[in-house]
Amino acid sequence: MSVSRRSSPFAPKSRHHLAQLMAYLGSDVDDYKANGQKRVEALRLFCSHHPEQELKYLGSYSRGVKELGEKIDIYRFECPLCEATGIRSTTSILPDFLIPYKHYSANEIESVILESEDGISVSQIDTSASESTVHRWLGEYISAMKQWVNTLRIKVYEQMQRSISEIVLAELSLTAQLHTVLDLLPKIKYSGNILGRALIRLPELIPIRRQNRPP
Repeated sequence: MSVSRRSSPFAPKSRHHLAQLMAYLGSDVDDYKANGQKRVEALRLFCSHHPEQELKYLGSYSRGVKELGEKIDIYRFECPLCEATGIRSTTSILPDFLIPYKHYSANEIESVILESEDGISVSQIDTSASESTVHRWLGEYISAMKQWVNTLRIKVYEQMQRSISEIVLAELSLTAQLHTVLDLLPKIKYSGNILGRALIRLPELIPIRRQNRPP
């Protein structure tokens, strides 16, 4: 799996680049706990700054899935060449039933979006998340999903030489639009939710977090 992201050659070398990528690593938490590590080990991951350099296993950290009250191990990799130049670049591989930088799963967030699209008010949506969190998700993901649809339409045209009518898409909900464009791309394995499926296809749109390295 090789993913390219542009970064400034003038970025300060005291920075730590924290990237996250999505992959199918299990259909749910139980499957991931049983089989996720061997699926991660089967991946070949390459540095976005040094495309011919394969990433090396670094370790793991624990991450919660809030609505389930579960914790799982997330596996991290690093680039030896980046480290040698003073820029530590680590990449975490997330199962696609999670969402980068979110405590809740992709399944929970997608369920909220679907209920909202069905006209259910925020106060009546079936979720353990607070109303303020639901409002934040809807604002964030309505905007993000529009960008995902547009980016995927470009991929469909470049890879499949097919165009998708804006008039047809305009009649669909955002989740239906995502299904429509994703179904035109080659099949991939995914855990079942549309958000994770989209982010497997769109690694370039997952934000990279940067922080100062400790002394």
